[in-house]
Formats: sequence, C-alpha cells, structure tokens
Amino acid sequence: GNSSRLVWVFFTERAGEKRQHHYLDNRIVVSRWAGSLYRPIRYARSGAAGGPQGLTVSFDDKDAQAVEIDITVDARPLKEAGLTDQAGHAMRQHFLVFFREKGAAAVQNRVTIGGRDFSFNRDDGIEGRYPFRASYSANVYTVILPFTTNRFLYVNGRLKPRAEAVVSVFDAGFVLGDGVWEGLRIHRGHPAFLDRHLDRLYEGAKAIALNIGLSRGQLRSAIHETLQANAMTDGVHVRLMVTRGVKSTPYQDPRMTAGPATVVIIAEYKQPRPEVVEQGINLFTVHVRRSYPDVLDPKLNSHSKLNDITACIQAHTAGADEALMLDPHGFVATCNSTHFFIVRAGELWTSSGAFCLGGITRGVVLTVAREAGIATYEKNFSLTDVYGADEAFVTGTFAGVVPVRQVDGRSIGDGRPMTERLRRLYLDAVDRDVEIAGQAG
Repeated sequence: GNSSRLVWVFFTERAGEKRQHHYLDNRIVVSRWAGSLYRPIRYARSGAAGGPQGLTVSFDDKDAQAVEIDITVDARPLKEAGLTDQAGHAMRQHFLVFFREKGAAAVQNRVTIGGRDFSFNRDDGIEGRYPFRASYSANVYTVILPFTTNRFLYVNGRLKPRAEAVVSVFDAGFVLGDGVWEGLRIHRGHPAFLDRHLDRLYEGAKAIALNIGLSRGQLRSAIHETLQANAMTDGVHVRLMVTRGVKSTPYQDPRMTAGPATVVIIAEYKQPRPEVVEQGINLFTVHVRRSYPDVLDPKLNSHSKLNDITACIQAHTAGADEALMLDPHGFVATCNSTHFFIVRAGELWTSSGAFCLGGITRGVVLTVAREAGIATYEKNFSLTDVYGADEAFVTGTFAGVVPVRQVDGRSIGDGRPMTERLRRLYLDAVDRDVEIAGQAG
C-alpha cells in the first residue's frame, strides 16, 4: 500500500516438440539499498515450464537513491535444469519486464537487452532473452546484460558450448599468430557488408598461401548457424578467425602444418558505450609507426597485431582511448584499431591508404560522402593539419562513426555537423545492405 514503485517480472519458457516439462527456479535479489533501514531481500517461486511463472516485487524507495535488482533464472547448468532439448540445444527463455509507478508521472524506462536500447512508457513492457541486471536511479530504470550470453561457438564445423570451445596448443594461430580474421557487425540478423568482409578475408588468405578449406557459401552458412544457435539478431559483434591449422611441431614453416585450417566464429553481444559515441574519444600520437609493405603489409588483416598492440599500450599509458599512428614518412596513417578522418573547410580528408588496412567502414564512409556531394580526399597530411581541423572522427566495424574530441591535448573543433551527417549516412547504408541481404535470404 505504501509502495511508490512496483516491478513485475515474468519468466516464461517456450514449449517445443519433444521437450520435457521441468520447473524453473526464478530468483530475484534486491540489493544495494541506499537507505540504512533496508537490507537484501530474496524471493523465489517455481512454476511449470511452458507456462508463465511470475514474481511481483514491491518496495518503498522514497528514501533510496539507488537500487539494483539482480534477476537470475536457474543458475544450475542448462542440461541439469532441463533447459535443453533432446539434442542438447539450449531452449529459449523469454522474459517480460514491466515497470510502473503508482500515482505519479510516467517514468522514463530504458532497457538494454542484447545490446539494443528500448524505451517504453510505464504501462508498456519489453521482451528479451537471457538474464539481465536492472538498476534504478533518478527516476530511470536501466537494464543491462551482466555478461556475454553467447552459449555456442563455432569451432571447425561444430557448435560447442563456450566452456568447451578450445583449439590445440599447437595451433598456428596460438604458436605464431599465423592466420587472418574479420570482425562483423550484425543488424537484424545479418552481417553488414558481409561480401566485402569475405573479399578481404579470402584475399588475405591467398596472399599468405592459406587454404581456408571452406567456400564463401559454406562460411556464410557457418556464420548464420552460429547466430541462430545463440538466438542473436542485433547488437552483436562476430569475430571470424582462420588460422593455418595445427602444427606438427612449434615451427613457422607452413609445411609443418599437420591438418586443415582452423576456423572459429565467436558471436558476442557488444555495444559501444553511449558516452563514447556521444562525447567522442581522445587520441594520442605514438612513436610506433606503420610498417612498409615489404616488412609487414598493413593491408593484411592478420593475427599478428603486435604493431597495433604496442601502439595501443603507449596510448593507454598516456591516458588516451586510441593511438594515432603515422606512416614511415611522418604523415598521418591510421589508428591502432580504427581509421582516422578530419574535416577542414567542409572537405573530408583521410590518409592515402598506403599504410593502413583496407577498412570496410572507411570505404563505405568515403562512398556515401562522395554520393552526398562532399569533397573527399585520400591524401597525405600532417599532425599540423589535424590540430587545426574543424572536426575529426574514427571509423570501424564495431562502433561505426565515432567523433574525436581531442588529439595530443588539442581540442578538435567546437561542433560536429559533418560527423553527425556522415554517421547518419553510414547507418542508412547499413540498413540498405542488410535489407538486400534479407531479401536474398
């Protein structure tokens, strides 16, 4: 009666053919009350699988400043809990969460499930999958995933539980960093710009005489199989890795490879932090240079990333988010994990591309900029040009277009109209690509 806010949490298990009925142990732990009169409270209730199980938690938090609610659905192993079908595949669990406030204006409810943000009114609900954590602060409920919820990883043609997904200690990727890889961003169940990523992967493999052992169609099917096994559609980042395979002995000669290539696909819920996308990142120019192609070709997206890692270490040690790297001639080349752009007098500049990876997002941004009539240049430019730029931003598969607020302690510009425009154009290009992919099946 005195409760000012009510939280309803409903757990349901989707019934399927040949699935046994089991009981779920739904537990909610309410903790971190700001008021000294409160203490952690545990609620538990069970119900038959296939039907709704519900818990209603009410509390008076008028004196509280922060409340965290941990929601756990059966912490036992999936198989023991009966959450797998006869083939051993984990059954999907659906969670419906409703937030309401009694006798007050509607609260702003924001939920992040699977890397996607949802906003809804006080009488609405949101549907998601997997356990999550909810917190309340300043009239805003926020729900986030507490951990990566990928249950299955693809390893050499088989989907394996995360704990069992391993490769040999003799694998060429582990022993030597001998392999190529791609990062993919998933939108509405489809990897954005997949054909471009596969082009780069197969070109890199050919350059180092690595036989992937799978056709493009087979690799495409393996990616979708992994996503479907984890019920993943959005807010997902995929790491596709191919190594030369298991070595007969730890030696660099490719002839010492005992078997076929190792192919691993990891799909994870990953989202860039909102404050990074909104406020931008800080760059630091490092002493580590990009290499000449005859030393280690920067066009190769190889497992050997020490050049970028050492740059990253120096930047982070200096308190920056990312390293800005120069080419052997002192011109701006790229960042350690993203590509770099500046805006000067309405023109878009990026490096010549001679000393950086052929970035997929970089290429898309250049294309949409030219289509929009923006003067765009791939050219050599120096740090002096960077420090005097009107805007700067980085691009990458993971976060798309992200503004740069500072380089080497110099604030860049006082507005981001071009960056915001290009971000919208890029997202439109992503939508078009996945729409075409969806139509193609």
